[in-house]
Parts: sequence; C-alpha cells; structure tokens
Amino acid sequence: YSIQIAPVQAEGACDRAVLISTDITQQKETARSLAQSEATKAAIIQAMPDLLIRMTEDGYYRDFVNSNHMSVIRPQEPLQEATVYDVLSPELAEGRLGYIQMALETGALQVYEYPIVIDDELCHQEARIVPLFDREVLVVVRDITERKNTEQALSESEATKAAILQALPDLLIRM
Repeated sequence: YSIQIAPVQAEGACDRAVLISTDITQQKETARSLAQSEATKAAIIQAMPDLLIRMTEDGYYRDFVNSNHMSVIRPQEPLQEATVYDVLSPELAEGRLGYIQMALETGALQVYEYPIVIDDELCHQEARIVPLFDREVLVVVRDITERKNTEQALSESEATKAAILQALPDLLIRM
C-alpha cells in the first residue's frame, strides 16, 4: 500500500488531514515482472553467438550488440551515426540496403549469405533482416565460416571419390 497524508486547511488553520491509501500490489508485481523479463532478454542476448544490429532504412546504425562471440570489422569504434557504407565494402553495403528495403516492403524476414574479409581472413556470414518499427530493421549476423569450410571440404572429398570411381575401370583393365 501507498499512504499519503494531505493536510486540509480551513481559514488558515490546519485542523484536519486526509489520508489517501492506494493498493499498489498490482503495480509492484508488474514492475517485478518487467524487470524479470528484461533480465531474461539480456541473458539471452549475451548467450547468443550472433551480432545484433538495429539499422534505419537508409543504412544508419542505431544500436549494436556483440556479446564478443564473433569477430567484427570495427570492434573498437562506436557505430552511432555510422552508415553501412562506413563499415562494409560498397558491394556488401548495397546488398545489405537491398535486403533492408525488401524486408520493409514485404514485412517478411530476409536471409542471405555473403563472404567477408575480417582481420585479413576470409569469413562467411549469414544475415537475417526483420522489420522493426519506424522504418527500422533488426539485422542478426551469424558467422557461418565453419559450416562453409565443412561444405567445401565435403565437396572436394566427393569430387575426389567420383574421380577415383571413374578411373577405377581403366585401372582394372590395365592390370
């Protein structure tokens, strides 16, 4: 309960008071639930290996969350007021803006993959773009380099196996 006392003055003298009692149980429970929800969301974001970026439709960064599970291009520099052109190559920036526009126009999730060089190393990333509000989007970037390298190794292994199997009849005939 919240209790307030307000004096009532009559003819310049305070001879009475009004006691106001308010049940704030629901308000406290709502505040506690909100705090728990915010803490849960913060823990989920910190546990994610992904990079979260809030961007405007014209490519300005509004917010950026990296839980340090992923290498980024400009780790030490603040991105407020930076644009996608300040961070990505012109080709990648144009691609990102195109997917942002598609997400805003369709209201649907847009997913694409792209190669990118970070710290002189070729990496592969997947971007997921979903509309937010006020012509903004959430961009979730995931490092898929390991998956791409595994796919490449598997493809090379399959090609080697196919070449061996194709050459096998010729080897048997020569023996």
